[in-house]
Amino acid sequence: LGYHTRIVRALQSSFEVFKNDGRDVLQQWRSYVNNTDQAVENALLSAVKKALLTLSRAITGDGKNAPTPLFRIHATLDALNIAFQPSFSDVVEIVHKVASDLALPTHLLRRIPSELNTSVRQQLPYQYALSQERDVVKSVASMRANLAANAPVIQEWAGEMNEKYCSIWSTDKERFIAEYAKRNPPLSKFDADIARYGEVANNVQKEETLVPVNALMLDASMLKYAITEHCMLWKQRFCALLFHMSQEKLTAVQTYIVETAAALQQAPATLDDMCERLDLLAAAEKRKVALEQELPPLNEQVAILEKYEVDIPEDMRAGLDALPAAKDDFGRVLEEAAGMLGEAKKKFRAELVLSTEELVRSAASLRTHFLGNAPFSSEPSPAQAQEQLANYTEQIADIRAREARLRSGLRVFELQQAPLKELLDTDKDLGFLQQVWTLAAEWEQLYDGWKSTRFADVESASMENEAQGKLKQMVKLAREVKDREWGVVYTYRQRIEQFKRLMPLVQDLKNPAMRPRHWQQLVAEVGKPFDPQSDTFNLGLMIELGLDQFGESISNISAAASKELSIEESLQSISATWAAT
Repeated sequence: LGYHTRIVRALQSSFEVFKNDGRDVLQQWRSYVNNTDQAVENALLSAVKKALLTLSRAITGDGKNAPTPLFRIHATLDALNIAFQPSFSDVVEIVHKVASDLALPTHLLRRIPSELNTSVRQQLPYQYALSQERDVVKSVASMRANLAANAPVIQEWAGEMNEKYCSIWSTDKERFIAEYAKRNPPLSKFDADIARYGEVANNVQKEETLVPVNALMLDASMLKYAITEHCMLWKQRFCALLFHMSQEKLTAVQTYIVETAAALQQAPATLDDMCERLDLLAAAEKRKVALEQELPPLNEQVAILEKYEVDIPEDMRAGLDALPAAKDDFGRVLEEAAGMLGEAKKKFRAELVLSTEELVRSAASLRTHFLGNAPFSSEPSPAQAQEQLANYTEQIADIRAREARLRSGLRVFELQQAPLKELLDTDKDLGFLQQVWTLAAEWEQLYDGWKSTRFADVESASMENEAQGKLKQMVKLAREVKDREWGVVYTYRQRIEQFKRLMPLVQDLKNPAMRPRHWQQLVAEVGKPFDPQSDTFNLGLMIELGLDQFGESISNISAAASKELSIEESLQSISATWAAT
């Protein structure tokens, strides 16, 4: 700016000498000013090119030596991907802007003709003239291209790091550890996995921290730190899992010893108690052997935790140290419990024999009561009979429960109990009797719905079909209990058969040919008065009158009525014919 000012002042001073001379002199003066201005532009252009050359050599080298890194890029972890700070594209843009702005300071310099007011044409400012000069534009583009050519090298480096260590930061640690715990791996696997992450961390530290890529210096310190932190997290998660498993196992062993010992030291009050104690003693003796194999792995787990500098709480150390003595005390408790239960077995064996004999007597007594009092006849209603049967069902269930409770005691003393034949017979008869009374209840429900049906409204076909279905079921049950002579089976079979016999007679009685004289004839045949036109003449009354026993008479009366009607119709036809002639 100072040089530019001195040049302008020198020209202004020179102009004072001949400013009053002729036109030719002034023309030469303008030419001289323009030449001076061009010289200034050329000098500025030379300076810009020199600066671009210096920047270009810093970025691409001088052709003999590799360039000294000019920009530092930090590799980091951004969520699940390797990222760069600043990004590679930002660096390229920065270099492009610096190169493009080398001519920026010349915006302070006005063109010399403009300063001297001798310009006859519009000229571009130095800044724009320099920035648009062909060699300058070409040089800036070349630097941008050379810098951009480093991108594949950086991406290749990032790809290699990603391939080596991606699983360290991308795997879901919580989910992996949860699945790992379910597999319950051996201690050797635990140790190897924890150590592996330590080895990975060491390998990461061995990676180059500064990687020169021409004019760029790739700084991996932040990335290495992030990967190492993930390795430490993995080690912490594995150690935390192993610690939890060790603590849980120790607590389980301690709790088992204390609770089992307390239970075995209590004398059994009942046979069931004794059986439970014997089973518990047998299981505890097996577990005592297993404890011999469970204690060493617990100590190994703690040793691995200490190897990786995990703090072990004092109470946990004390518990581990006390386990051998607790195991020995547990063995003595088992010996004492075995002796105590041996004495109890002698006492309960005698009680078991008495209870078994009482059970046999209860089954026999129930059988006797069942045969004498169960609803084998049709006297009770279905509801009353089912109530009685429910009571027998409860008594059988009670005896079964007592038998089940005694069975475990019999097994302990290796005694055999013959099946309770009386109970089996009673249970079998009860099952058949329940089926019979269930069918009887269903029939009574149907019949109660039908018996009030007026004679004129009786749908004999559908009623006969339902009655036939119930009869088949009753006949099948009758075959099952044919040797038992149960009155209820005979009674309800007869009732259904009576109803079924009545249905065809209903069709005969509904014969349109039936006249009052025919009904009077049927009343005389039955010997009991009834009015077929009355609303009280329904299925129930027909059953009470026993019309099913007069099937042949009803059939004959109905047939005679049809014949008489035919004769009457013939006579009417003849009379009509004679009347018409």
